[in-house]
Amino acid sequence: MKKLLWLFIICLMIVSMLVLAACGGRSKEAPAEESVPEIVDSAPQTSPPTTPSLPPALPLPPTPPPPPIAPLFESLDFVAAAFARVKAIWDEDDGDLWGFPLHTPLLIADELTREAVANMPDSQGILKKHGELDVYVGVLPDDVLIFNTAVSFDNTKWSMMTWNLLASYDYDETWIVRVLVHEALHAVQSRIVAGGSSALNIEHMYNADARISVFMEINALFAALRATGGERLAAVNDALSVRAERRQNYPRGERVENTFEVLEGMAQFTEMILVFKETEVILDALYNDIVKGYYTHMMGGFGYTTGALYYMLLNEADSNWQQGSRLGIGNDLGGRLRQVLGINELTPYNQLDLEKYGYSRVAPGQTAWAENFVKIRAQGEVAMNEQPNLRLLGYGHFESGTADAVDAIFHIPLRGTVYYGSFAIVGPNFRLELRNGFVSFPFNPDGVRVGAAVDIVVDEGGMWAAAPTWALMVTDDDYVIKTLDDGLIEIVRR
Repeated sequence: MKKLLWLFIICLMIVSMLVLAACGGRSKEAPAEESVPEIVDSAPQTSPPTTPSLPPALPLPPTPPPPPIAPLFESLDFVAAAFARVKAIWDEDDGDLWGFPLHTPLLIADELTREAVANMPDSQGILKKHGELDVYVGVLPDDVLIFNTAVSFDNTKWSMMTWNLLASYDYDETWIVRVLVHEALHAVQSRIVAGGSSALNIEHMYNADARISVFMEINALFAALRATGGERLAAVNDALSVRAERRQNYPRGERVENTFEVLEGMAQFTEMILVFKETEVILDALYNDIVKGYYTHMMGGFGYTTGALYYMLLNEADSNWQQGSRLGIGNDLGGRLRQVLGINELTPYNQLDLEKYGYSRVAPGQTAWAENFVKIRAQGEVAMNEQPNLRLLGYGHFESGTADAVDAIFHIPLRGTVYYGSFAIVGPNFRLELRNGFVSFPFNPDGVRVGAAVDIVVDEGGMWAAAPTWALMVTDDDYVIKTLDDGLIEIVRR
């Protein structure tokens, strides 16, 4: 399963908000041993969608929903064990990695019930100690954001993980710990990274040549980390040469690439180095992520991997490289590594032997992906401007596990980040299944609303969806599906 994709979807929305633009489970299989990862086609191949049109009522027979997720308050032993493991990781680090202890208030919260479990109490008495377990439970106020990110609550910055995301990891403690360590770093990241950010656009990474380029860079960085001495320097030189060529072709993409590497690469590196520790184990995990397609078909996704790899090389070259010079938004980690390693001149790009890094294996798949993406995006722009014929009031989110089927992500003005694929969305009284559908989360909920084939209103904002085939199931016996005189379908109380 591609659970890491789920995590990325959440992190992408977080970074999208940080940069004011459009700012994962993971496979547990170990990759085959090889000196250079054979990343052939990292993104899932998808068929272009048919042109969406206003669908008739319930054209797709609903599939039964999965078994219900165990209530959060019935899983406190598991949560307590995960919190304890995270604390042990932080205790062992004791400030070595970033110069200060990483201990952070943690929250796991249910989006629908607002029930929450924390690793410490709040000053208002909302979160109360639960028996002998070292956890604190309560119901969060309505004004507290429930999301996978760092949130403000009780005048404190908390690292939050949603219960829906935790359940999607099948209660695998290692993956839960990875998410908590990752998000906790974001909560304290302002102590490491200086400066603000501006609107950024990373959509050059949907072009075939840019995608091929970044895979060459990644493969060269893998080779560098698996080599020593002159071989490592040569591989780093190759990676930086590829990077420089791409940025010469796409100069406006340099700052946004740097920003994703600094922010998300840092969290990814911290997660990997604290949880897995050993370089080869980390490389296996990163390889497993990208060869399966996680991150690499989304805006900013490459920055998770390239950023983590550059941080690893910097850390191995000089464990004190970050001392005395605070990182800034947009700083170039590649340039910092070049300085630390004393690389004066880069090999000209046209003199590189890219076959060492699998060019002939990577190029065909990435070219096909980019061509297919153009078709998907064009259909998405049409679909997301259809007039609505379904209205679902209340909170809605991806059903646990179904976000694995997201095949492409892109940005549409006034629609925000758009997800394409076949998945399900659940709310307090409904389950909506889409096939070859599009879903978006607008950044400006109060902006112009141009409707879509499916319109899900979420509190003050909205989430739009469109699909040529879809199915709706009521999950609360107090509600029924009703078709109004104008053809609009909605769920109403009996």
